Amino acid sequence: MPATPVPRAKIGEAIRRHRAEVLAAWRRSVRTLPPAHDMLASQLVDHIPDLLDEVAALAERAATGQAIDAAFRTARRHALDRLDAGFDISAVVRELSLLREALLRVWSEAHVDLELDDLRTVDAALDLVIGASIQRYTETRERTLAAIDRISAAAFEARDVGELLQRLLAVFRDTTPAVDAAAILLVERGRLCVRAAVGFGGGNGDGRGPPPSAGEAFAETIAARRAPVELAHLKPDDGTWDGLRALYGVPLVHDGELIGVAHMGSLTATEFSLEERHLFDSMAVRATTGLAQHMLRQELARVALEREGVLARLESLVAAAPVGIAFLDRELRYVTVNDALARLNGRPAAEHVGRSVLDVLPPEAADQIVPVLERVRDTGETVVDREVAIPGQRTVLTSFFPVRAPSGEILGVGGVIADITAARRAQEALRGAEVSIQSILEHAPAAIWVKASDGTIVLANRRVAEVFGRPRDELLGRRSEDLLPPELAAVHEAHDRAAADGARTIEVEEEIPSPSGMRTFLAIKFPIPSDPPMLGGIATEITERKRMEEELRIAVRTREDLLAVVSHDLRSPLQAVQLSATLLEGQVGADARMRRNVEIVLRSCQRMENLIDDLLDTAMIRMGRLELHRTPEAADALVGEAFDVQARAAAERGLGFARADAASDLRVLCDRDRILRVFVNIVGNAIKFCRPGDAITLGAERAGETVAFSVTDTGPGIQPDLLPFLFDPYWSAAQHRARGSGLGLYIARAIVEAHGGRIWVDSTPGAGARFAFTLPLAPS
Repeated sequence: MPATPVPRAKIGEAIRRHRAEVLAAWRRSVRTLPPAHDMLASQLVDHIPDLLDEVAALAERAATGQAIDAAFRTARRHALDRLDAGFDISAVVRELSLLREALLRVWSEAHVDLELDDLRTVDAALDLVIGASIQRYTETRERTLAAIDRISAAAFEARDVGELLQRLLAVFRDTTPAVDAAAILLVERGRLCVRAAVGFGGGNGDGRGPPPSAGEAFAETIAARRAPVELAHLKPDDGTWDGLRALYGVPLVHDGELIGVAHMGSLTATEFSLEERHLFDSMAVRATTGLAQHMLRQELARVALEREGVLARLESLVAAAPVGIAFLDRELRYVTVNDALARLNGRPAAEHVGRSVLDVLPPEAADQIVPVLERVRDTGETVVDREVAIPGQRTVLTSFFPVRAPSGEILGVGGVIADITAARRAQEALRGAEVSIQSILEHAPAAIWVKASDGTIVLANRRVAEVFGRPRDELLGRRSEDLLPPELAAVHEAHDRAAADGARTIEVEEEIPSPSGMRTFLAIKFPIPSDPPMLGGIATEITERKRMEEELRIAVRTREDLLAVVSHDLRSPLQAVQLSATLLEGQVGADARMRRNVEIVLRSCQRMENLIDDLLDTAMIRMGRLELHRTPEAADALVGEAFDVQARAAAERGLGFARADAASDLRVLCDRDRILRVFVNIVGNAIKFCRPGDAITLGAERAGETVAFSVTDTGPGIQPDLLPFLFDPYWSAAQHRARGSGLGLYIARAIVEAHGGRIWVDSTPGAGARFAFTLPLAPS
């Protein structure tokens, strides 16, 4: 077939007419290039159809003599696409050369007749396209490399993540003129947090201004897709975007893990160019590596700091621990020993390190410990709370555990050793005490028991079983209601509640029936602190004491009845006799014999009245009902009155009777009549026992805050063995028992002691006696 000539003005049309065949031929040949092996068909073809159209237009302009001033937009975009797809510059030149070859081959097969000038025109157009692509590729690559270099430098120079983020933002804005705002968000605790931002609403240009909430939502979308996202042609008056007209963002992924999101925005451009997006992508990839490295260094620093803190705390704990702690290697040589263990072993810690357990411990301890250490080392078993006793020295409680590497390999053995010698001794002492207490419980004459919080008996001694007349085993687990009649059980349980609820010790009387009759016990009940609380009890039988108390009460009533008879029925006729004798004394005249008889009757009446008074006072003293009517009294007045009362009796016995000078300003607080009774009893005794010619002297003197009254005689004195009994009731020396009731000094002592004073006697046989007593001074 003859070739069809192509007019030069129609050269572009010839290219367009055979475009499909050219593209098909080109696709088959370009697949031989390594970067194009696995590319999708659509990705491979990319801008090639448009590129052919651009070559056709350039050829037409050249064929018609027009100036070639095309912008080569398609060629430049194609270069960026290929750069993004991983083509190097030689691959880009080669694929465009293959396009030239495909075009010529298709024309040849279609018998398109081209003149040499036509071919030159097409070659020139293709060369221009290839040149434009190479230029664009080179410019973009150099720009990208420069940006990446700046990011690398920022990553190297930044001291921490915060500073790195600020430097990255600066590179983003400086490298891409269309960028007016940028932000970097990092994943923290599972959510994206703004770590650096500039140019957004609220931002102040220092990189700390937060992006708007819509920007955060945009970042969340990027993170969810794990792919770049672009928002273009945004309305500038939309407050949501704060005037931004375009947004573009990429995920920051390191080793398959999302670590953050970076995005940029423009106030002027409605969309970012392919070159700008490619540049941002490249910078983001490199920034991700830098961020990951800084974050890793930061994490490593944090871990190291934590590790140092943990080690420091561990070392402090080991050093300060009150128990011994040691770490040994696989040969059972000491690696670390704290001071507590060093003290236990009796050697400095430094002498342990590097030495075997066999070299440090005494043989009797090593024989017990080494087999355990070997078992822990060889099996990985942990041995807890094993006691090791060293005869004659101490007892220790040991725990051993394997020390493992992260791989699980056993590196050695760790041990914790506590000295429990004192605890063991205390336990032994406690066991001894428990045995002693149990023995005491079993042999105690009192009934002793313990009840649980529900009232059941949990402990009872032998005496409790005897009281209830049951074997002890039958008492355990029983309540009062199981052992006693209902009315008695209610009383016992009420006492239990009073002690438990009031958390106090109580003392009560309780009754328990027996075949021989009702038995009475004095029970002490007390709470026992425990969880839950318990109740203890100790009971002593007082049945016999209660019987004796009843008998005593009867005796007391009888005595009181007798005293009433003595004080009333006996005193009344005595007073009648005394009155009659007094009347007779005035009527006897000069009859000496009759007068003597009357005086005998009067003295007998007085002795009987004194005896009645003594008996009544003794009863009052024993019942604790001795009454005192205290008033301030002058000491010398008391002595003077006592002297006057006894002067006649002393004269009748032929005794010297005198009073020593007493300070006139001394006053005592006393019951005047009672104290005169004391003088009467003491002086009466002195008169009774002194011999004719002996002397009796009354005196008083100050003794601290008291006044000491005294009755001194020159009589025969008192034997030392009799002195302890002088103030006992109803007591008189054997040779003088017929002379009185033996109550005078007993009553005197009771009266003085009721005043808060004391009474005593000093005597030397053959040299007389001195009775003295004290009374408190009256207030000023």
